Amino acid sequence: MNRRRPPAPPPEPPRLVAVLDIGTTAIRMEIAELAADHPPRTLESLSQPVGLGKDTFTIGSIRRETIEESVRILRGYADLMREYKITDPSCIRAIATSAVKEAANRDAFLDRVYVATGIPVECAEDADLVRLTYLAVRNLRWTRASRTAGPVLVVEVGGGSTEVLLLDRGRVGFYETYPLGAVRLRETLDAGRVPAPRQRAMLVQDMRRTVEQMVEASPVRRVHTLIAVSGDVRFAAERLTDDWDRVRIGSLTPARLAKFADQLLEMSPEEIAAEHGLSFVEAETVGPSLLAYSEIAAAFGVRRIVVPKVHLRTALEVEMSIRSELAAEFREHVRHAARMLADRYRADRRHADQVAALAVTLFRELRELHGLGSRYEFLLEIAARLHEVGLYVSNRSHHKHSMYLIQNSELFGVSSEDLTLIALVARYHRKSPPRPDHAVYGALPRPQRVVVQKMAALLRVADALDRSHQRRVAELRIERRDHRVILAVPGGGDLTIERMALREKGAMFEDLFGVSLELIGIAERGEGADEL
Repeated sequence: MNRRRPPAPPPEPPRLVAVLDIGTTAIRMEIAELAADHPPRTLESLSQPVGLGKDTFTIGSIRRETIEESVRILRGYADLMREYKITDPSCIRAIATSAVKEAANRDAFLDRVYVATGIPVECAEDADLVRLTYLAVRNLRWTRASRTAGPVLVVEVGGGSTEVLLLDRGRVGFYETYPLGAVRLRETLDAGRVPAPRQRAMLVQDMRRTVEQMVEASPVRRVHTLIAVSGDVRFAAERLTDDWDRVRIGSLTPARLAKFADQLLEMSPEEIAAEHGLSFVEAETVGPSLLAYSEIAAAFGVRRIVVPKVHLRTALEVEMSIRSELAAEFREHVRHAARMLADRYRADRRHADQVAALAVTLFRELRELHGLGSRYEFLLEIAARLHEVGLYVSNRSHHKHSMYLIQNSELFGVSSEDLTLIALVARYHRKSPPRPDHAVYGALPRPQRVVVQKMAALLRVADALDRSHQRRVAELRIERRDHRVILAVPGGGDLTIERMALREKGAMFEDLFGVSLELIGIAERGEGADEL
């Protein structure tokens, strides 16, 4: 008998979202329509200049007048959102970059904006900005071609910082955020009252110190293609590309961009604004920004600069439209970054992979006992992959060295908060359990301290099960019986070393969860062994 297939569920209706970028020189907003299996469709795109970066990078805080100007702009944007009936907070995403993040009165700014407009603004961390830069370019053919055609450099020169992202073989091979920004550079010149003829030379001198750091830190010294992402470089592509209005992506030679940058640097901001139709705030920074792209391209031997019509708001829309799909993709990037970091410090990769696999098994099988969500499963896995990097420094107190190295490293897509948790879990994989008088641990709120304890307890058990570094526990079956947790290993091999290690390292687990641990080989159990 033929059975009819149930009808496919109807697709979810399109939804409207608002994404806002509170940058160093302007506040921008897009209203977009998100629909399944379609790229975001922009309905409105707005931009209004504001001197947030000028305030922060000269006096260290945002002046009251600038705050009120920002509030006025954002009130207008909020009115437009209401016209589109965008009121659900899950459909609104507002990001502030370095000009707000580095301001001494940033909390006062964020509070004032929220009280006046109801818009919750989040300050983007460096990890957020790099992740969003990747999202903006992830579907470009040059990004995909990095799997076979060689590495591609992605650069965004902003007002306060520059994000650099190297894509190699389809993965993030390197990323970093540098305090090289067009507004910072301009304010340095103005503060020093540098005469116009010397300005270019001084800019180049400042830039090259940072650009040299980029080249030294990158695993690749030469790249053929640079993907440039910023409003300034899109402006340059529009002026230098004949068919800009008809293409999705522009292409420039480094020499042509360098020549245009030099032309702009010879002009005053007033002349640039009058000739090119830019706001005065934009006209002040476009020359230094394009010069920075030119210096980076020269340092990496770039032959072609690709300029897509994407920006931070594009990335926010992509993130909102395919969040669940991106979770798995970004986890693979984080795993790759963790492996690279472990390799840099010559950690035993086989042991790290084994401990990570065992930790994940323990986490999943004992979920009812620890009650943690899937986010913490992934953080535990990364901590397991990195728990022995401190051996690079010294065998003595290597757990403390692991914490320090992890805390002072960056993992693509990992926030500073999550990196702290990973570092602490790695630190407590051995020796003393967490104590409130331990500085980094003690600074956490109690709920997070409990999370660290639970993950560290699981990591200690996983590490004990591979004490020999011989991967003797190839398979692990777990059963809870009353107040016992039975760890059963098929095959019945010699588990003497693992039992000794578990007696030492399992105490924290037993004390925290109120259970006893028992490690057995299934062959030892005889009758009833199959129950496990």
